[in-house]
Amino acid sequence: GLLAVPVLGWLATGAGGFPVQFLHLHLPPLLARDPALSALLFSWHGWLALTVGALVCLHLAAAWMHARYWKDDTFSRIRIGRKRSSGGQRA
Repeated sequence: GLLAVPVLGWLATGAGGFPVQFLHLHLPPLLARDPALSALLFSWHGWLALTVGALVCLHLAAAWMHARYWKDDTFSRIRIGRKRSSGGQRA
């Protein structure tokens, strides 16, 4: 999803006949000019971007629930640099 959103935007922009620019790079269009295809690809681009954004928000909400509501050890288990306890389990 994270790679598909910009690729769909690149494809849609090129199919729309518009110049494709990323930062200071001018990218070649990957598709021939086709306004109907461009509209469809922009629709997919938008919906996929909203889906990725919703999943990020859901992930943040779940992290908040673990940290503040359930107060379990999820964050301590994923922390970098923690010491291992006996039995191979990380502390």
